[in-house]
Amino acid sequence: MSHSSASQTPEEILAYWTPERMAEAKPREVRLAEPAASPDGDADADAAEN
Repeated sequence: MSHSSASQTPEEILAYWTPERMAEAKPREVRLAEPAASPDGDADADAAEN
């Protein structure tokens, strides 16, 4: 999980993202949480029951 600081105004954030910075920007890696395993260790069985 990430968070941002409220130290910049929306205008400052918009000013930062120049066309050059946008062109060089790389997407962030998104990691999804692993499903919780059931007591018998079968995470898929728990998901199927819900």
